[in-house]
Amino acid sequence: MSQPFFTIITMSIAFYDKLHLLGRTVGRGPIHRRETTVFELIKGNRAVLGQFRSKPGRWTVVVETALGSCPICDSNVTAKFLQFLALEDGKSLLGECGSNIFLDEDQQFTPAQEHELRLLGWNNPIPPHAPNWFFEVSSGAELDYLDQLTTRTLREVFGLTDTDRGYVSFHDVVVGAPSACPWGSCPSNPHRGSPSEGAGQT
Repeated sequence: MSQPFFTIITMSIAFYDKLHLLGRTVGRGPIHRRETTVFELIKGNRAVLGQFRSKPGRWTVVVETALGSCPICDSNVTAKFLQFLALEDGKSLLGECGSNIFLDEDQQFTPAQEHELRLLGWNNPIPPHAPNWFFEVSSGAELDYLDQLTTRTLREVFGLTDTDRGYVSFHDVVVGAPSACPWGSCPSNPHRGSPSEGAGQT
């Protein structure tokens, strides 16, 4: 992981630890989710990521291939997923592909699929601060590449076709809000799913 992103992650962990010591909680805003086809998702992905990248605040966008593992927040924590964290500076965005650490046994990537993720351009997971496959964005060209990376991952590694259906959700990070999920392991939980918020799964 590059030094600028590692610095942001380290500062974020210290910031949220201090909030917890002060008795403040860090949760998420309302989850906005819709079902879509892979074709629609791929077609609009670049525009969606660009929009959230330029939004004020910190935003998480999650692409899920299934729902229903968590009875509290209805977020999937077992099937393959992608997630994207847009940071406050208006230019930095972190793309992630969930690693085997967070997938059920029947959903885990094979060694051949992990090799394919590397060839596509995903960086190896680096636990604990980057437990998922990741790709850093700080320029328009890198955002274009992440868009292509998303498309190829969904089609070539996840094995999805244009007519397959998935779920896209987004939320912002809210200081002082109740925790998103007591399980603490859902992709849409800002404490876990993104390496910028600490160790573990988003």
